[in-house]
Amino acid sequence: MKTAPLRVEQSVRNGIESALRKGETLSEFVENAAVQAAPRRRSEQEFLARDRVSLKRAQKGGEYFSANDALEAMQARRDARVLNSASL
Repeated sequence: MKTAPLRVEQSVRNGIESALRKGETLSEFVENAAVQAAPRRRSEQEFLARDRVSLKRAQKGGEYFSANDALEAMQARRDARVLNSASL
């Protein structure tokens, strides 16, 4: 595996090193953090892409919903699922 120096402020490095588990290296910590961050970043990008499509559709159709309306609809769906699962 190819390695590269990690250039960060000393205070950042000290903070990370103080959080390392016993036997864990700084390289392992950074690799683990990057592996966890990559899917999260992809998920954020996909969310934003869906948001842009939704916004264009709303602008084109002129149909918008308030945040309160959306939250009420989600709450109603959740309540229905809870009720259905309680009756099983």
